[in-house]
Amino acid sequence: VGAYGMRQSTFDLFLLYGIGLLGVLMRRFDFPTAPVVVGMILGPLAEAQMRNAVSIGEGSWLVFVQRPMSLTLLIIVLAVLILPRLFQHMARRKLARLQQLLAVLAPGEALKASELMQRLGLSHRATFSQNYLKPALAAGVLAMTHPDSPRSPTQRYRRVR
Repeated sequence: VGAYGMRQSTFDLFLLYGIGLLGVLMRRFDFPTAPVVVGMILGPLAEAQMRNAVSIGEGSWLVFVQRPMSLTLLIIVLAVLILPRLFQHMARRKLARLQQLLAVLAPGEALKASELMQRLGLSHRATFSQNYLKPALAAGVLAMTHPDSPRSPTQRYRRVR
């Protein structure tokens, strides 16, 4: 009633419905509300200052990358936005590789590195070691049969869990 009572506009009702739907979706997907509130408060101020900067730069957007301080701030903002997603993607890939390695190695079975590589369809020993073997050993899901001599020709790897 309050949204319609101010101006008797149906647009205000649709706007109220849209913002309510957005709130429901934010709550459904565990979206934090504090950054949204801060963004709604600081957004108009930031927009006005951006317009001022572009007008000082005579319409050129290069004003944001020509000065060292603004370039540094842009790089920091990009890093804050990109790096967490990149780390999350790398962690997912690492987990997928570990699961793939465990899938080809039956419990109680001990195989040489070359046999594991063959089962995984890999041919490059260094890539296999860096992306599969070392992370699996570090995570404790794979163990060496001869831990005292890791380069032994009779070295085999077995599943721990």
